[in-house]
Amino acid sequence: MTDSNLVRLAYVEESTWGVTPGTPAMRGLRYTGADLRYSPSSTESAEIITDRQVTDLIQTSARVNGSYNFELSYREHDEFFAGALCSTWTNTPQKENLIADTTITQVTDTTDTYTVDANGTDFIAGRLVHASGFTNAANNRVFTVASSTGTTVVAAGTPTLTDEAAPPVGARLKVVGVESSHFQNMILNP
Repeated sequence: MTDSNLVRLAYVEESTWGVTPGTPAMRGLRYTGADLRYSPSSTESAEIITDRQVTDLIQTSARVNGSYNFELSYREHDEFFAGALCSTWTNTPQKENLIADTTITQVTDTTDTYTVDANGTDFIAGRLVHASGFTNAANNRVFTVASSTGTTVVAAGTPTLTDEAAPPVGARLKVVGVESSHFQNMILNP
């Protein structure tokens, strides 16, 4: 009888190919099963001797074979995707109230504006923003940014917002895509 719950699958990123860092901080992976194995290849020496023995068995190569089975979980395999795409992740701008009325301080219907504490210019015109966690349901929506300043993010068009003087904990603005003339709306990650 074997216990699969006593097995751990972990990895660490190498800064130089084939060289494990000196003090690796191994990161465990969630998985449903694995069949990984080390498979060396070798060849026998062709030397002929009187006792008919093999004089040397020479390892010529080695590789890892098998599979790694998993359920795709949010953020669990991000480093593998980045590696496969030969790139790094870029986080999209976001603002979130960890304390009520601090990071997002107001919603104003007459100007279609969400007021923020700083870095409002990170929300570039034409980007899609997902607003969530606001007390008034009308302020929770996906909208296109019309313009922004250091402390404001203005929704395009004439959305029907509801004035909200002190957005609660959890009120959030997050860039989730970009408006394109070729595609309707491209949602990146809500």
